[in-house]
Amino acid sequence: MVKAARRRTRIAEEAPALFDPDGRWSTTGIAVYAFGVPIQMPFIATSFYTGALVESLGDADISWIFGLVAPALLYYLAARVKGADIPEQMILPREFGGADSVEQ
Repeated sequence: MVKAARRRTRIAEEAPALFDPDGRWSTTGIAVYAFGVPIQMPFIATSFYTGALVESLGDADISWIFGLVAPALLYYLAARVKGADIPEQMILPREFGGADSVEQ
């Protein structure tokens, strides 16, 4: 029961971070994701597609490394340039005095 309450609390706190303050999708996040997919292509080794650089790497699929590191660095840089949109007040779940008790 405690774990379920913690999970609900964590989701309630983190879910608003997926969207910008106006309730739209984060264009920065989507752009970085769109960048992250093609950056992996030369390093993918599957049965139906093999990237151009896979053979020189001994047929190793290291696309996940590029798909993790390159977008992470790009998002970090983009977030620093754009700046953080910090809300005026914390969004808290109901059991911690949030949601219903916050004045609008």
